[in-house]
Amino acid sequence: MTLLGALLRHASNVEQRITLLLNHWDCIKTGYDITLACGSPYNEVTEKGKHPKIPNTPYNKALAEKLETEGYISTQSPKGEEIRINTRRR
Repeated sequence: MTLLGALLRHASNVEQRITLLLNHWDCIKTGYDITLACGSPYNEVTEKGKHPKIPNTPYNKALAEKLETEGYISTQSPKGEEIRINTRRR
């Protein structure tokens, strides 16, 4: 297990996990690794054909923007208290 993997495993909440992921983005192999580290509903973010919604928080907004910029998702749409993730088509 990598040091980053250990830190993610022991992070006490999703905000800490996402913050770690964003700060160490270049050390991570794929967007799939990123979302698996955070559990549900984040594990659906890079599944093709899904439209998961995540809470609209500053750290989730940063994650959604990074995933869109890096091409892991098609688009992201903040609406009220949620961010709708539009994944790539099948």
